[in-house]
Formats: sequence, structure tokens, C-alpha cells
Amino acid sequence: MADALAGGRGFGQAEANRRIANTVRLGRVVALDPGAARIKVQAGGNVTAWLPWTAGRAGPDRDWAAPEPGEQVLVLAPSGDLAQAVVVPGIYQARHPAPGDRADLRRTVFQDGTIQEYDRAAHAHRLDLSASGGSATVVSGDAELKLTPEAITLTVGGVRLTVSAAGVEIAGDVTVKGSIHASGTIIDDSGNTNHHTH
Repeated sequence: MADALAGGRGFGQAEANRRIANTVRLGRVVALDPGAARIKVQAGGNVTAWLPWTAGRAGPDRDWAAPEPGEQVLVLAPSGDLAQAVVVPGIYQARHPAPGDRADLRRTVFQDGTIQEYDRAAHAHRLDLSASGGSATVVSGDAELKLTPEAITLTVGGVRLTVSAAGVEIAGDVTVKGSIHASGTIIDDSGNTNHHTH
């Protein structure tokens, strides 16, 4: 009887130690199910079940940045129960080091080389697509501004485009498909073309 009790106490202690060890685990993402917003993590010799991860915001305002295989994360399991665990991404590592070195810089570096950053000290927001050759689009109602390596296109649909500035300078040819109305003088420094008569 005493041996049985001792064995029971040994099992209980082992289970308690296992749960304590599982409360906080360092691991690496090994699988992603983006549709379900779940990942699997290898922590030590074990691979977890599908687990949710924490986000910056998950209410009326929501963030989406899915942890990917290879990313180092922290697994938090209440009472050491991995079935109830949540994952906290991400922890920098040698193969994925920190992309910045100043407190006043917020930067995201994407796998294809695109960089999005805000430098609080310089009050400068920067989106760099040069490495990826990608595009950027800003949409507001019927207006769309699209930047690609080949062209910058502004489409305003049924709304009016207004430019208000001290002056506008265009270096290059200008093609107008439609009428031109000027309230001031139009000066042709190079002389009249054969389409312009008096």
C-alpha cells in the first residue's frame, strides 16, 4: 500500500513538473493554416496542435500578420495545458534579425525586399518598392492613384481633380485628350507649330 501511494505521489509530481514546464515554451512555427488563423509550433521535441496567435488588435480594429514557418515564437499555456495555449510572435533570431536599431523608427521589411517605415525623428513616412518591383495603390471613393515601375496612374472617375500650387513644372511631353481652357496667357517659347495659327 505504501509503495502504491509513493508511486501515486511520484506520478503527481511528474505531472505537476510537466505542466509547469509547459506553461511558457520557446518554439518555432512549423505549419500555418491562414484560413483558420491557426499555427503549429515545435517546442522541444513536441509539435503542438493548431493554436491561435496574439495580434496587435483583434476587435473592431483588427491587424493581420500571420506567423510563418521558421519564425521563433513563445507558447503560453494556462496551467501548462497546451490544448489551451496561445502563441506570441515573434522573437528575432540569427537568420531573421531585427530590421531596425533605433527606438524612434518603426519598420517592416517584407520577404520580397519591400520596406515600409515611419521615422519619428525625421517625421518621414517611406514606402520603398524598388527591390521588389512591386506596385502601390491608394483608393478613395472613385479616385485611385497607382504607382508601378512602368507608370504612375491617377484615375479620378466621376470626381474633379484640382491642383493648387504656386507653380507646376512638367519635364517631358504632355498629351491632352480634350479641350484646354486657360484664364491667363499661354506662351510658346519655341515658336508656333504648324497646328497653331493667328
